[in-house]
Amino acid sequence: MKFILRYGLAALLIVIAIILIVPPFAASLIERWSQSDVESRSVLAFNSALDDFTALLEEHNTKRIVTLFDRMALDEQLLAVGFCDENGVLFYKTKDMPKSFTCKQATLRKIPTFSTLRLGHSRLLVSSFPVAAPSEHGHLILVHDLALVEQRGAEARIWTIVVLIGVVFLAAAFAVLVTVLL
Repeated sequence: MKFILRYGLAALLIVIAIILIVPPFAASLIERWSQSDVESRSVLAFNSALDDFTALLEEHNTKRIVTLFDRMALDEQLLAVGFCDENGVLFYKTKDMPKSFTCKQATLRKIPTFSTLRLGHSRLLVSSFPVAAPSEHGHLILVHDLALVEQRGAEARIWTIVVLIGVVFLAAAFAVLVTVLL
């Protein structure tokens, strides 16, 4: 009996440690993968709209630019689209662009950039892509809501705990069965 208590207690402590350590890592992995997926979608949206946007930018056709942005923002995870001119002014934008968002919050470089931003209770991914039309330079800004990424991470954490607890119960049942049969 002492044998069972000693090793059973040690096994229980190890299982508890695993249950406390593994789920956060699983959630983090899923969140990183999901954010990478959002970044890939952002690149795809940018590349799909670049030619049309550049032509409209050259024409300074505000109405058609905003219409293009609105069509881009039909994607369920894409919250808003905007254009920051070379002076860092948010020149064109969709109606769902957060009111407090400014171009200074985006990372504006000569290469595409991705940065996370917290506005209020929302965690956002801000993608910035340099755009150069013959008469206009700036950055196309895509703002994604990361609520789905956070939701996937929470689900991964819960399911990891459920599976680990299931394994513990199966191991305990097996141990009891072996003990009874011996």
